Amino acid sequence: MTLTWAWLILFLATFPWLIAADLLGSSLSGWNLVFYISGLVIVTPCRRLRRWQAILFSAFIGFTFEALRPIPHGSLAFSLVFIAIILSSFPELLRDKSRLNNGAVLVNTASCLVWYVAIAFAMRNQTPFVLSSFLYNLSLQLLLAAGLTLLLLKPISVYQNQVMDKLRIP
Repeated sequence: MTLTWAWLILFLATFPWLIAADLLGSSLSGWNLVFYISGLVIVTPCRRLRRWQAILFSAFIGFTFEALRPIPHGSLAFSLVFIAIILSSFPELLRDKSRLNNGAVLVNTASCLVWYVAIAFAMRNQTPFVLSSFLYNLSLQLLLAAGLTLLLLKPISVYQNQVMDKLRIP
C-alpha cells in the first residue's frame, strides 16, 4: 500500500520546498521575479517512481503552482506531465551526476519558459505587450530558474531520496 501512495507522500514531503520558494518569491515580488523550482522537484522522483506515479506527482506539482497564478489551467501541469513521461520512459537520461545536473537545469528552465509564456498570454489584455521588455524579463527569469536549479538540486534531491528510501522505493 505504501508503494501505491508513494507519489502522494513524496508530494507532501516536497511541498515545504515549494511553499518556501513561493514565499520567497512573494517577498521579493517588487523585482518581478518568481523563484521557480517546480521543474526541479520532479527530476529526482522521475528516476525512481513508476511512470504513472511520476505522472501523478508531476501533475500535482504543476496544478499546485498554477493554483494562485493567472495562467491557463493545465498549461504548466500538462507540460510537467509530458516531461515526466519522457524522463520515466528514458531513465538513462538521468543516470550519472552530470546528466542529472544537465537534465534538471533543462527541465526547470523549459518548464519555466512554458509558465512564463502562459502567463504572458493570460495577461495580454491587462498589460500592453512590449517585445523587448518581454525578452528581458524572460531572460532574467530563465537565468534565475537555472541558477536555483544548480543551487538547490543537491539538497532537494537528497531530501527526496531519503523520503523514497524510507518508503522503500527501488
